[in-house]
Amino acid sequence: MILYGFNINISIGKNWQQQAGQNLIWEVKFGQVSVSEHPRMLELDNRYFPMFPHESRIRNLTYSTELYADITFSQKEMDDYYEENPQTQVREKKVKSVLKEYKKEKVFIGKVPVMLRSKFCQLKKFNEMQRVKNGKDCSFDQGGYFIINGSEKVIVAQERMGNNQVNVFAKKPPSKYSWVAEIRSQAETSNRPPQLFTMQMKSSQRGKAAAPGPRENSSIYCTIPLIRESIPLVILFRALNCTSDKQILTRICFDCPNDSDMREALRASLEEAKIIQSQEDALDYIAKRGIAQTYVKEKRIVYAKLLLETEFLPHVSTKSNGALQKSFFLGYMANKLIKASIGVITEDDRDYYGKKRLDMAGSLLSTHFRQLFKQYTEVMQKILKKDIDSGVSDIDIKKAMKHEIITRGLKTALATGNWGKDKNGETLKTGVAQVLNRLTFMSSISHLRRLNTPIAKTGKLAKPR
Repeated sequence: MILYGFNINISIGKNWQQQAGQNLIWEVKFGQVSVSEHPRMLELDNRYFPMFPHESRIRNLTYSTELYADITFSQKEMDDYYEENPQTQVREKKVKSVLKEYKKEKVFIGKVPVMLRSKFCQLKKFNEMQRVKNGKDCSFDQGGYFIINGSEKVIVAQERMGNNQVNVFAKKPPSKYSWVAEIRSQAETSNRPPQLFTMQMKSSQRGKAAAPGPRENSSIYCTIPLIRESIPLVILFRALNCTSDKQILTRICFDCPNDSDMREALRASLEEAKIIQSQEDALDYIAKRGIAQTYVKEKRIVYAKLLLETEFLPHVSTKSNGALQKSFFLGYMANKLIKASIGVITEDDRDYYGKKRLDMAGSLLSTHFRQLFKQYTEVMQKILKKDIDSGVSDIDIKKAMKHEIITRGLKTALATGNWGKDKNGETLKTGVAQVLNRLTFMSSISHLRRLNTPIAKTGKLAKPR
């Protein structure tokens, strides 16, 4: 029985087949995603029976439920120009025609562990008496943990810095920058990981510690995702269609004619960017330093525009007309950076709890699931590419779907406590999932409410201690 579902569309198509005058892609779309109403198990007689937490403990089973998705597999011919998607407000290549399309409903893609006493738990529908009589569970048990291979596991909340907040810090020598403003930008409605954007003030006195006071010859640079080199602040403003010096000054200096200290602090940045005055030249300057370089100027400008729309400050806007809002936010960041550097405001405190956030079990599992799902689609893509390149006429999409990746990945993470992997395949966090402490009732409650502050292995952090 399917009780709950939500829509996600993920395209994993590539230009695998290219015929004369055609731009063909094969595309897989995941539509309606749903889970079973309650955990169940398949017995030896091929019949499903409801699974209860007590049974999972004594039989060393994992208390989990099945995950299904509706899948559309299609071959499309694409146009060379882009159009804005009305749902996502992101520019995508226009579809010229759909040549083939196959649809499969409720395809099994993996198993997800269920938290006890959650919406999908068998005990949720019972009252206190029924939980003891039918579920054979303790009436005082609070739930909030998982059962993996018969062992009770609790996910400990992880502390982190909050997203979409501007923080300014002084840098210590021998850094070539004296002050840095940074923000981890993530759109409210997006599931993509946050994009780090930093703004750095070049140190006018190399080798000396940053001290608040008037700045001389201190240019400001920005680091943008997918751009290899730092971009001067004024060139970034011009790429956002703030071409004149007056426009840029009004974005940064809120009291422009009277604030002489701030104007002096921006003098070096304005003089450095004199060679680039138009928006096109600024976009071309950024695109040349990007990862995907092209030889045609028009294509470089389109690439830079798309990059600034989607990757640069996505929490402000991801629409094609969001440059104005982004220029104002960029001005606010520069204003805060310069004010800290001239001593008007103090630098931010990394340990201030108001700017911290806690990742609970839901967000930690969703982050890990996203990594596993990416791995799942990459394996699927390789198998389908092999079939398409070999000229298989009747492609069976179910053979390409390896549900063990998601099932085994989530189970292993909860069993070992190792959470997430970086680009090199090394574990990002350890000890996230722990065996629930059952020494006393209060120790169990304490363990469920515990939180962890990750401290780096290298370097001394005196303040949090």
